[in-house]
Amino acid sequence: MWQRPCTLIGGLLLLVGLLGALRATHEEAMVVSARVAYGQWGKHKGSGADRQENRWTERQSFGFNLSLAATAVGVALQTFAAAFPE
Repeated sequence: MWQRPCTLIGGLLLLVGLLGALRATHEEAMVVSARVAYGQWGKHKGSGADRQENRWTERQSFGFNLSLAATAVGVALQTFAAAFPE
């Protein structure tokens, strides 16, 4: 009775987590390629742009970690449902 919802929720979390991690990785790659293309490596520390970029980087890191956690929970739910049949 509980296996089907557990498997469905696990699959949904797995899909959402993987898509979120791919999105975060893609955005980070776009930022790095823009830095290389426009030569924006030498910013002044403590400037407004530097602080804004640090906040953006922290948000991206948090989103990526949240996506990985959702993926791990999804895998655990699917494994739990498959390991303990009724």
